[in-house]
Amino acid sequence: MNGHCGVVAFVIGNLLSSLPFLFLISLVSGTIVYCFVNLHPGFDHYAYFVLLLFAALTCVESLMMAVASVVGANFLAGIVIGAGIQVCGPVVDCFEIPSPNPPWFLFSSH
Repeated sequence: MNGHCGVVAFVIGNLLSSLPFLFLISLVSGTIVYCFVNLHPGFDHYAYFVLLLFAALTCVESLMMAVASVVGANFLAGIVIGAGIQVCGPVVDCFEIPSPNPPWFLFSSH
């Protein structure tokens, strides 16, 4: 960033410009994985798998763009901080106290 736009404009602009390519990446890799692994037959299961992959890629991409806009020109620090934040997600999830009545969206991926 060279100061021509703010952080919010940079993150939103970069996210919107990368959405078609993220969908193409999730479509191609989702098709390959879905066919090779022989998951549930049917287009609705396939579409759900591809959209779930697209949502995960979009979250990771937007997180890395937010980190890149805050860190600035230091490329290595941006990679280290972004990877550290992404590693903290699964690690912290292990320490969650299970509730007796979990929400419905925890079982929606099965």
